[in-house]
Amino acid sequence: MPELGSFTRQRPLTVSVDIGGEPVEFVFDGNAVTPRWMETSLVEGLELALLSWNLTENGQPLPLSKGNLERLPYPVLTRLTEKLLEAATPASEEGNVSRSISSIPPADSISTPASPPNGQETSLSQKPSAAPSVT
Repeated sequence: MPELGSFTRQRPLTVSVDIGGEPVEFVFDGNAVTPRWMETSLVEGLELALLSWNLTENGQPLPLSKGNLERLPYPVLTRLTEKLLEAATPASEEGNVSRSISSIPPADSISTPASPPNGQETSLSQKPSAAPSVT
């Protein structure tokens, strides 16, 4: 039987996010994304999941901390969260449904329109007369 630990042990995943025209690498724990994690604030969730980053300040490595996460612009934080969720979601090869949904149904699910009930001929019925005018 599978042990809980096999599902909860740290699973490092790397994502890259463009910040000011430069890609920044973030390493996070893919198994940190849990229902509890989903209830945290944006910064708290990232702080719980992130293991490291290659962000620097004045040429020196910038420590990964809540305070430094709070310094990042909101669009960067949301893009990082999106990338994190994409990477943490198992792919279809792992026995799950694919993350990308096709907008085109498979060929065998496309129905061909049936012939009109009266055949291919156009109706010979007359056009309705114009509505009576009120005088």
